[in-house]
Amino acid sequence: MWTESFETPHMDSMKIKNDIRKKLIELGFDAVGFSRPLIPERNRSRYLQFVENEEYGTMRWMSRRMEFRLDPKRLWAGVESVIVAGINYAPPLNHRSNPADDRVLRISRYAWNMDYHPVVIDRLKRAGDWMSAAYGGKYKAYTDTGPVMEKALASAAGIGSQGKNTLAVSPEFGPWLFLGVILTDLKIDPDEPADDTCGECSACIDRCPGSAITAPYRMDPRKCIAYLTIEHKGAVPEPMRETIGNRVYGCDDCITACPKGGDTPPSEEPAFVPLPDRIGPDPFMLLRLDKKAFNAHFSGSPIKRIGVNKFLSNLLICLGNCRRTDCREMIVPLRRHDSAVVRESALWALSRFDG
Repeated sequence: MWTESFETPHMDSMKIKNDIRKKLIELGFDAVGFSRPLIPERNRSRYLQFVENEEYGTMRWMSRRMEFRLDPKRLWAGVESVIVAGINYAPPLNHRSNPADDRVLRISRYAWNMDYHPVVIDRLKRAGDWMSAAYGGKYKAYTDTGPVMEKALASAAGIGSQGKNTLAVSPEFGPWLFLGVILTDLKIDPDEPADDTCGECSACIDRCPGSAITAPYRMDPRKCIAYLTIEHKGAVPEPMRETIGNRVYGCDDCITACPKGGDTPPSEEPAFVPLPDRIGPDPFMLLRLDKKAFNAHFSGSPIKRIGVNKFLSNLLICLGNCRRTDCREMIVPLRRHDSAVVRESALWALSRFDG
């Protein structure tokens, strides 16, 4: 525990801390914590082992700039304190469970409306600008946009420990938090770090369809459906295609399995209220999307980032898994699509229909 008390000249440190917390909550954040610019040792060791084992798949950027990830002081020598803020994005309670019909297409709940990155970073910058105007000093803001270990810092700041599914798990919001980080040169007393909330629970490990959680607190993305349908370049590798089932984009199984998130109140943030066409989307409409229509339909959505060809490839594999033979007539022309990834996936889907 960090026991040193900071004093900012001519100002009350606790008042600054309370004012910053209040401002972030006014801006729509649901959880706010403060820490030293220091990554907890358990998070450091897990990350180093992850990189050493080269378990990052095509996400090679995770092995770069490691000195910055492991030490915020290396990223910015002037940083004195870290502020971590989270926004609850939990869907309505009746949409926490997966659809009973496994022919219904699934999109990850984090993509049921707007991309959280611009929403969170805009609010962090507004808070940082206000903070600089009120108390002086400089700041840097991040939300999955730089070499910053947000989940490790969330644990250090008391928001929630990094769970066995490697996500930050909050006592109040479970794993339903979008995280952002502000590094500041203001000296602010830290909060108590978060305790491990998982205990003996293994629900996320048991639920993971790809067995990607290879051990408590250890994830192999190469087996993770979220990685395979979003980050992996090209079509999902053939040995993993049946595993993705009906998941077109992302996977929430280790989140919805977590008992800590079962009673989380639904998000009241308008940017994250589910859009009807993201819940059990219409495959016929999706199959008609060309690049222009895809970009228009998913404007402002994180789905847009993977591009129409990757999305169509995922969709075709899901339709093959679901034996959606009612889509056959729309799939057949895609055997001659401009993209080799789409052509391959179309052929694979048709082969599933024909046994």
